[in-house]
Amino acid sequence: MLENSFCHLDGVGSLTETRLWEQGICTWEMALAATGDVRGYARRRLQRELPGSIHALQERDASHFAKRFAASDMWRIWNYFRDDACFLDLETTGLPPGPVKITVAALCDWKQVQLFIRGYNLKALPRALVKYKVVVTFNGKTFDFPVLRKEFPTWQCEAGHIDLIYPLRRVGRSGGLKHILRQLRLTKPGPLDQVGGGFAPVLWSEYKKKGNNGALETLKAYAINDVIYLPALADYVHNAMARRLPFKVSKIPSVPALANPYKVNGKVIRQLRSENWWFE
Repeated sequence: MLENSFCHLDGVGSLTETRLWEQGICTWEMALAATGDVRGYARRRLQRELPGSIHALQERDASHFAKRFAASDMWRIWNYFRDDACFLDLETTGLPPGPVKITVAALCDWKQVQLFIRGYNLKALPRALVKYKVVVTFNGKTFDFPVLRKEFPTWQCEAGHIDLIYPLRRVGRSGGLKHILRQLRLTKPGPLDQVGGGFAPVLWSEYKKKGNNGALETLKAYAINDVIYLPALADYVHNAMARRLPFKVSKIPSVPALANPYKVNGKVIRQLRSENWWFE
């Protein structure tokens, strides 16, 4: 889809992009070769802007496109950078406007899952992100990335960032991550359905204040259970958005989620729910 895109170019909006598609100009190559099919001003702009995109794609520079696409259009780079992507989800001590510190960060790619835990190896998270071309999140633009920058003031994301929440809204999928995953049947019912987002800080507090390792194990399972389904959700977004286009884009086949190596401690969940009944 990336090489079918023009709306990231300076001075080319979605309306001009649609007009180009309607004229049968659906790829960068076709746009550069077009003569009388494109008005002179638009043709000069395409000829000036497109070589930069072609070079960035050849160099595997996802950040080039991240600076130019709107958040709701970043899905367009997915099938080109999919193999070099990671998926990130943060658990924290709470939500703004209160104090927010990262407790557990879950990071996965297509082969492995990693956890970064406060007081243990959290400081290694920025280094772990460097090797990826794309970072995929759910609501990361509003939450995860600002929290990361506050935790690591010198950290700068050199990768492209795909926040799935924006294109999901465009295809009519709203609500929290777990709700959307259940709607799309990407996940199966299980004990983690009992643990809402507001419960994660409670698990961390139970671990820190009482040394309850069962609470930490459950928090690890919770964090990983969110992130391992982001790959399938990213593929869904690509396929759903591609179906809306006036030309055919190859469908990305679904892949199974990685296994979650951690287990929920049911006894801990029941205990903490009884003590913190206001959390869902």
